Amino acid sequence: MLPLLRPLRLPMRDGPSLRGAWTGIEAAKRLARAATRATAAAVGATTAAMAMASAVAMTATAAAASTASGGLAGPASTEPLPGLAAQAPAPGRADVVAGGRTDIADDLRRLLSNPQAPALAPGLYLQSTVTDMHAQGQVLARLPVPLSQARAALRSPRSWCLLLMLHPNVWDCEVPAAGPSRTVLQMLMGQQRVAVIGTTHRLTLAWTLARDDDAGLWLELMAEQGPMGTRDYRISARIEALDETHSALELRFSNAFTRAGLWLAELYVNTAGRNRIGFTIERLDAEGRPVHVRGLRGSVERNTMRFHLAVQSWLAVQPLPAAQRIPRALEAWFDGSERHAAQLHEVEREEYLQMKREQYARRLAPEPTGQAPAPGSASTTIGRGERL
Repeated sequence: MLPLLRPLRLPMRDGPSLRGAWTGIEAAKRLARAATRATAAAVGATTAAMAMASAVAMTATAAAASTASGGLAGPASTEPLPGLAAQAPAPGRADVVAGGRTDIADDLRRLLSNPQAPALAPGLYLQSTVTDMHAQGQVLARLPVPLSQARAALRSPRSWCLLLMLHPNVWDCEVPAAGPSRTVLQMLMGQQRVAVIGTTHRLTLAWTLARDDDAGLWLELMAEQGPMGTRDYRISARIEALDETHSALELRFSNAFTRAGLWLAELYVNTAGRNRIGFTIERLDAEGRPVHVRGLRGSVERNTMRFHLAVQSWLAVQPLPAAQRIPRALEAWFDGSERHAAQLHEVEREEYLQMKREQYARRLAPEPTGQAPAPGSASTTIGRGERL
């Protein structure tokens, strides 16, 4: 039996009957076909609608009647592993606080010592789980830096803003002046190649630093309302020492859906996202070829991996002079994504780099005297080391 990662904490809910689930799926397909026919009649309006629907690629669901499923992703992962479904952390409270445990490194050591554990790459494991209204992905990874260096690079909200912008769908991020009760990150999200009014989404993520000491670094970002009908949008990271030169990382990405969000997600997975795959292999076909998960599980796995690559790339460039970090982090993120091109390739290298250079340039531009920064309000070159 493969060693399990710590069970993911998601609520189970009673699903509809099989007949009701099938009826809902057929209705979603009819809606998707209707949207496709409408394209020929109103190209402009449908383009905007599809751009909004495509944003759900970040958190899309395969069906309103999904039942809980989960497992480790990798070449040998053809069946879900048991024990993944449980209760979610209380809203507004960091999962790392609720858990109170310190065995991330032990979990990773067990996986590393088991040659049967399905790894996406040496020292990299991914699992996901879904219910009818929730999705969560989890990465457990070996980082090639000691805990002290990981803490120094990842303990500040500003560092997280900069690394999150490596994600193709994160256009901007800033940390406003801290209020009396909490620190937040204000994030602007949108789709690549899309610049249509109404297709970007602002998230206010509450920052919780639960621990920062010799035992590890535990933090969480949480927004009550996410993009395109999502809610309880969370990114959490826990880092512990693995040995003197390596750290263990557990990174989680999760969100829940409103009913409107489910409808938009159905539209996406039946049209633009119907060929997108995740990392988990759910079965082998008649010729022995792997069949990867799609729909909601595929989407949450892709985004979990995108965020992991952002953390990995940010850590990799810390030894460099400050002015070189963002340009090199962009290259590292894209190169890492291309190692999983079947799941993550969306744009060519130069298109990604140019898009991100412009976004970082706006974020790092000098602020006009007496005026607060505004996303997209200025443009300059990257290389302002003093602002990193």
